[in-house]
Amino acid sequence: VLPVGVDVDRFAPGPPPPPSPIRVVFLGRLIAERGAHAVVEAVQGLPTWARDRVQVDLVGAAEDPRYIETLRRRADGGPITIHPDVPDVRGLLQRAQLAVLPSTAEDGWGRAILECMAVGLPVVYSKGGVLDAITGGVAVPVAAGNLKPLGECLRDLLRHPEALAARGHAAREHVLAHHSWAVVGPQWEALLSSLVQAR
Repeated sequence: VLPVGVDVDRFAPGPPPPPSPIRVVFLGRLIAERGAHAVVEAVQGLPTWARDRVQVDLVGAAEDPRYIETLRRRADGGPITIHPDVPDVRGLLQRAQLAVLPSTAEDGWGRAILECMAVGLPVVYSKGGVLDAITGGVAVPVAAGNLKPLGECLRDLLRHPEALAARGHAAREHVLAHHSWAVVGPQWEALLSSLVQAR
C-alpha cells in the first residue's frame, strides 16, 4: 500500500496568524459526504463563549448547489463563511489554526487532510479506514456522523488554543517524514517499474 504524496513546498506554513479569532477551516468538496454541514452544526451548537472565539471558513468545490444553499441557511447568523471554487486554497489554509474534516464517507486518498497537515494545521477528522493510517496518530479522531463528540472535541481545543501550534507542528513533521514527494515518489517509481518489468 503506497501513500499519496503532497507538495510540501507548495503546501507550507505561512506567517503565524493572529491569535483571535481562532480560524477553523474545512477543506473538501462541498457535498454531503464530505461533512461540511457537520462543521456548521457543531459550531452553531457551541456555547456562546466558544462560538465567539471562532471564525469558520468552508472551502471547496461547489458540486451541489442545493447542498450549498442548505449550508448557507444553517450557517446564517454564525461565524461561518462559505468559499466555493477557490482557485488557490493555500491562503485560507495558512491563515487558519485548526482544520475540521468530518467526512461521512470513505476517502480513498485523504489528500485534503494531508494538505492541511502540510500547512501546519492540527486536524480533527472522522476516524476509520485509510484516514487512521495516513494521519499517523497526530490528528484528532472523532466518531463519524456523530455531532456530539465533534462539538466536545472543538470545545476542548478552544479551551486550550495554546496547544494548537504544537499539534500543527507535529502534523507538518508527520507529512514531511511520510508523505512528501521526496519520500513517496521513489516508492511509486519502484512500483511502476516493477509492473513494467513484470509485463
